[in-house]
Amino acid sequence: MFAIWWIYTPVPKEVAICERLVPGSTELGFNFSSEGEKQLKLNFGTKKESQQGSSELYLAFIACINKEGASVRVVNGVNIVDVEPLGEVADHWKSSADMKLVLSIDADSKVLPNLKFGPAVGTKANVVGEWCAKTKACVTCNPELPKEDTAFVEITLKPTPPVTLKQVQGISAPPEAGSLWPIEDAKGTRQYYECAHP
Repeated sequence: MFAIWWIYTPVPKEVAICERLVPGSTELGFNFSSEGEKQLKLNFGTKKESQQGSSELYLAFIACINKEGASVRVVNGVNIVDVEPLGEVADHWKSSADMKLVLSIDADSKVLPNLKFGPAVGTKANVVGEWCAKTKACVTCNPELPKEDTAFVEITLKPTPPVTLKQVQGISAPPEAGSLWPIEDAKGTRQYYECAHP
């Protein structure tokens, strides 16, 4: 006679609430676990690419969980909570063991390293792939659709890209000496370029 034991891990209460409130979230099979009182972990390391949702969906879901009073730590993925210049994102990722961004820029160009990136949540491959698709009027990404094992994505600015200058909210990381980001107006307000969607 054999006995089969099922190990049941209860779904955190905040996840159950937000699965009902955020449309489209129940199909994703979120891999959330509790790390303590009001602290959840979202692990992208166990997800197949076919199960990945959009950044917008993950952002809405995490915002819902935060509204329920819990915080979320992202594992095996990225959580860019504010707009960041592309150069800042590339700088953060340059020493990581996984995907890096390589910006092909002219020495005096400030547009590419100051293109808007984020907010975004997901695996690096999904986040970069979504960003490349949204900014295809302004940049060329090689490869266009990165995979989880892609080591580098090379990003090149197209000639005369349709960009507008916007004011930054929430960027606090200091740039490295000689960096092409951030840019500021005469009052010291940080700015970024936003690509017009096709």
